[in-house]
Amino acid sequence: MLYSINDPEFIAMVEKGVPIETLERRMRPNIPRQISDDTWNDYSKAGFLGQDESLLEVIHADNTFIRNLGLRHEDIANRLLYFVNSSEWGRTIVVDKNYKVEVVESTLGHKKCPWDDYDIGDEDSIERLGGSNYEVKNMELGESLSFPDLIIHLIRKHCFFEGKQSQYRVDPAQAVRVLEIK
Repeated sequence: MLYSINDPEFIAMVEKGVPIETLERRMRPNIPRQISDDTWNDYSKAGFLGQDESLLEVIHADNTFIRNLGLRHEDIANRLLYFVNSSEWGRTIVVDKNYKVEVVESTLGHKKCPWDDYDIGDEDSIERLGGSNYEVKNMELGESLSFPDLIIHLIRKHCFFEGKQSQYRVDPAQAVRVLEIK
């Protein structure tokens, strides 16, 4: 469904119980850990949103793009997870004869979802705790897509590809093109 940006249903879909102001504060880069009574304390140095980006505007624009293609966010999340599940640390793997998949970085820690809505025991916990970054190269197109594993959860559960100013953003148009999502 396409919502207007000020539609209360759209805002509730984005918030999922966490106010927009709190989410945006959690997503800004280089935020001090103890700035409020918010108990969430896993602030990202790089951030999920740029300093002047609106979470509602970013999600609304990406949601409109995805819906206009006739796709669902789950289509992109599932395709990303397919490549993550096909990868092996320390090796470049060829998948489906056309894609090179590589774990390009694995961090010492994990990055938590700003909505703080996961249980480590969940079957899809790898996509809920960001600890690795991946690169999928479409050999036919000669184009690559890089992404952190946490983005799978963010796309699937929150329709969030990260902000346009974030270094870890997955551009939906690039994902659809490189991963050949139809």
